[in-house]
Amino acid sequence: MRGSLFDVATIVLTLVAFSLSAVLGYYIFSQWETEYNRMNITTEVGNKTNSVIFTTYNIFDNFFVFVTFLLSVLTIALAFMVDSHPAFFIFSLIFLIFFTTLTAIFSNIYYEVVNAIGVGSMFPGFQLIWQNFPFISIFVSFFVILVMHAKPVGTGEFH
Repeated sequence: MRGSLFDVATIVLTLVAFSLSAVLGYYIFSQWETEYNRMNITTEVGNKTNSVIFTTYNIFDNFFVFVTFLLSVLTIALAFMVDSHPAFFIFSLIFLIFFTTLTAIFSNIYYEVVNAIGVGSMFPGFQLIWQNFPFISIFVSFFVILVMHAKPVGTGEFH
């Protein structure tokens, strides 16, 4: 990871995979817990395990917001390491338009999945990030482009 626009795309795909797997995992567990409680087999260990699992999903929610912020800041900082000529600025803007469209599609996919299974209110951090995800990606990508192309050519290497 050096902070290029392709790294931003990799981060987006990672966040999509993490959030969808967490939401689907929560849904599967909540369905399992409902059926388990319906059988009237309750033990102290089982109740404690269920409590720990629900707490873990709350930690995932907060962790997702933190990781999104951290990856955004690190990508902007690492963009200084990428040597890019200012002549390629127009290609970066074209990629930004394409990329913004993809992030809007991913945001809609997340909302479709969450609304279909009905667990959206359980993850307020995910909702916050995905509701603003196209704007976050534009912000991060714009600063990556700015950092990559606004520095003198050849200053991105360690000497």
